[in-house]
Amino acid sequence: MSEENLQLSAEQQSEIRDLLSTFAKSKTSNCQTKNSKHFSEIDIDIIEEAEPGTMVHWNELTAKTRRYTFVRETRATFAPYILDRIPIELETLSDLCEQLGMQVTTQQINNTVCAIEMAEPIRILQLETLPEKDKIIITNMIYIM
Repeated sequence: MSEENLQLSAEQQSEIRDLLSTFAKSKTSNCQTKNSKHFSEIDIDIIEEAEPGTMVHWNELTAKTRRYTFVRETRATFAPYILDRIPIELETLSDLCEQLGMQVTTQQINNTVCAIEMAEPIRILQLETLPEKDKIIITNMIYIM
């Protein structure tokens, strides 16, 4: 095989650069518009848009819903118990709820319901639990509007 010397002239190199730059700009702008649309679809505030009586599970919350102080505090408190399946006593759970400003209205082995006064639009927090020997494991946290 013979070696061929393939070199472009300065004019051809300039044309290729121009072509590549227009392609790169259009691709970048398309990606940015797609990402902004996708982000706005994901980052909705489902708590603000929820009708009264609607139930929102803790794992359905988006970043925008974490602007509520109550949501941040309850997630920070109860998410480790849910994710790591940490056993907790019923009395300790009641104490945690009261420390967060909730009033425990109903507490059973499989469910704890708390009333909330100062966390509009959230009115009730429900913690679903499972019995674990002499303790319980929190399995779900539901915000009710």
